[in-house]
Amino acid sequence: MDSLADLLIRDDIPADVRRVIQSHLASTPQSSRLERIVGALDDLIFELSATGVFVGYHQPGRSASLLIPPEEFIGRHYSEVLPPDPAEQLEAALEGLARTGRSQDFDYSLELNGQVRWFNARASRMEGNPNQGAASVVVSVREVTDRVADEATLTRRGFLLEEQLAGEAARLAAANEELRREIHTRRKAEARAVEVREFHENILESIGDGVLVTDASDTITYANSAMAEILCLGKDRVMGCRLASSTSEPALLALLHHYLEARRELQAISFEELPVTGPGGVARYLSGALIPLTVDSGFAGMVVSARDVTSRRRAQQRLRAQGELARGVLAAETLQEALDLCLATALTLAGLDCGGIYVVDEVTGDLHLRAHRNLDDPFVEAVAHIRADDPRAELVRRGKPTYKGIGEFDPANADDIADEGLSVVAIVPVTYRGQVIACLNGSTHVMAEISEGKRRALQTVASQIASVLARFRAEDRLRTTEERYRLVLEATNDGIWDIYPRTHEVYWSPRVWRMLGYEFATQEEALRHWDSIVHPDDLAEAARLMYGMVDGTVDRYEVIFRARTPSGEERYILSRGKMVEAGDPVRGPRLAGTNADITERVRAERALARSELIYRTTIDALDDLVYVSDPDFRIVLVNAAYDRWQVELDLPCESPTGKKVLEAFPFLPPEVLSEYRQVIDTAAPLLTHETTQVGPLAIETETRKLPVLEGGKVVRVVCMVRRLSEERRPG
Repeated sequence: MDSLADLLIRDDIPADVRRVIQSHLASTPQSSRLERIVGALDDLIFELSATGVFVGYHQPGRSASLLIPPEEFIGRHYSEVLPPDPAEQLEAALEGLARTGRSQDFDYSLELNGQVRWFNARASRMEGNPNQGAASVVVSVREVTDRVADEATLTRRGFLLEEQLAGEAARLAAANEELRREIHTRRKAEARAVEVREFHENILESIGDGVLVTDASDTITYANSAMAEILCLGKDRVMGCRLASSTSEPALLALLHHYLEARRELQAISFEELPVTGPGGVARYLSGALIPLTVDSGFAGMVVSARDVTSRRRAQQRLRAQGELARGVLAAETLQEALDLCLATALTLAGLDCGGIYVVDEVTGDLHLRAHRNLDDPFVEAVAHIRADDPRAELVRRGKPTYKGIGEFDPANADDIADEGLSVVAIVPVTYRGQVIACLNGSTHVMAEISEGKRRALQTVASQIASVLARFRAEDRLRTTEERYRLVLEATNDGIWDIYPRTHEVYWSPRVWRMLGYEFATQEEALRHWDSIVHPDDLAEAARLMYGMVDGTVDRYEVIFRARTPSGEERYILSRGKMVEAGDPVRGPRLAGTNADITERVRAERALARSELIYRTTIDALDDLVYVSDPDFRIVLVNAAYDRWQVELDLPCESPTGKKVLEAFPFLPPEVLSEYRQVIDTAAPLLTHETTQVGPLAIETETRKLPVLEGGKVVRVVCMVRRLSEERRPG
């Protein structure tokens, strides 16, 4: 059966039929080429109405696939179909498209089957039929997790198309009378091909990837708008260029090596983060693929797709920088070192050329410049201290980041900035537990604005600054507490100890041994001498109490033990402690406490006890009644003479201690209390004579009331009662 091309050389084909075949052959390759170009892309295409409702979709025959059935999204608003984050990003893209008229790109992620997969979407306007109202929106979606060029799909499509054309040619050759009907069918197909070509061109214009196509002579025959934008060239400069070493365009030269390799091997290849020099010498990075087109096993052209991954690469660099910053601040030995590192990282990530870090005074609320970079001395001096009542401090206390150009600041607050020649300023408060504790400032002399990605980088570093300040402040407080504790211990001359009884691990501070006159080089040496220094009886009692604390039978460790000094002197040590750790899994409970030398106190107490014994023996030997009362007239002490008086005079109290004077001696007149008050008020001794009637006896006594002073105040009254004579009442 003859092919369509073979029919043209036959003499029996009418002229009008010949013209139709020629027209068909002229249009078919272009349609097929566009279909194969679109097929080479891995995008899902969705059509949305002007109000955001899904009205159609296109799903290429490659690895991309719909995540939900069409019936679950066709006719529904995108906010009802998409998760919240992608829906918000699409909403922002549609707003940007409506505002600028330019296609909008954004990336988003979805967690599918336990894995996070990334997608790129590009929203573009598709002009509608004027009779159908507002233009619709085409959204192309591509998975960027794994770029795989599927050359086999394109090849199979080519074979399928050739088989279809061969079948058509066979049918034309088989029956001339059906040729006209076939031509009529092909005319319809041609019209459809034109529609498809236009549709594919719209698709190629709407996708986020740049696409260009070359012919067998390496001349660019097609480039979409995205590719022209990626190459930083106009479409008129791209079309017709030849990919060869003679090209003068830097972006095309960067692609040339991969292009020649794919052309030579006739194999699809991909490239990642290909460096390209952009306008102004700024480096950009491209990722993409090159797919050769073949005819009869020969090179017929190339489909090149590319994507600008500069922002992604910069994001990865930011992540690495943030990780290095986290490790760096942990290793920093001083707060200044950590703040300098944070500031340098923030300026690098955000592309700013100068800045500083302020720390909020915890007491006054003033801002103090603790770190700065690339600022001249006069400017630093002018802004080094900002009072709490300054409007700039109030701006920081609001706790919300501020990104402004110089023209947006209140003129009263922008003089310093204007003098420095800055164009845009970032003010990022640093918060910790809801409180603003510092502020990160960054500025530039060249940029007109700070992008969203750079803002996120600054805010990330601000959180690191919060951790740094919190850590160093906590360490300062700990050092202050430890210093205070050390000074207290030094002031009290106490020694401290820390022991794990189960494993016999012990720490003694040097003061423990210095109070006994010893100096040991190590804890092990001290432990070897412990048993020979402490009295054996006291050593056993201390061990009993300590192990009682461990097993829970004793709730308090307090023991006085005797210890021998190098000269043989015996000293008394008061040791107190408590359990500070209930149970280490290896070493068991932990006890800590203090040792205090109480030798002088013990000696004084013993001397006092001996003195009190002598005093008590002496007053008990007196015939006179001696008792002591407090300012409330309550008896606190009485000598042995009271026992004789109690029997002889039948006094009501066997022991008057704790009783009121009139309660112990009911025969005294109430007026005697005024004498006590006189002694208390005047602090002067008082001598009185009394005649007291006790039953049939009239007892004449002499009473001395002596004040006892403490701090200039009478705290006791000593009464000495002597019996002068007694007479029996006449019967």
